[in-house]
Amino acid sequence: MTEISKRMKLLLIINTIIAFIYGFFYLVIPEILADLNDAPNYDPHFWRLWGGLLIVLGIFGVLMIKRAEWESIKILWEFVIIWLIMTNIINLATLFIITRSAVNFGSELFDIILIFALIVVGIYFYLQEGK
Repeated sequence: MTEISKRMKLLLIINTIIAFIYGFFYLVIPEILADLNDAPNYDPHFWRLWGGLLIVLGIFGVLMIKRAEWESIKILWEFVIIWLIMTNIINLATLFIITRSAVNFGSELFDIILIFALIVVGIYFYLQEGK
């Protein structure tokens, strides 16, 4: 089996850290996060559910780093890329549907840009690993 490149490992580490940070915010301290980004809607169940999903994606990242074989992680990586694309589509749609404060708009825009960067770099590395 082919071992993943050091660049792919670094990207996996970055994705995993981001997933755990956001997961912690949404799962453990959603009230504080909602206050910080001036959320227009706050549903603690949904926010904690979202945080749990992000923790699961972080666990996927840890598994992929441990396996470190392209054939073993390819399907998980495809899932992560598709999930990020869908998340950004939803974020972009709601950016213009939901009335937001300037603080919340900036926070959402930051999330969209960060996710878009992860998608572009993730697809690029996916194509490089497949060669």
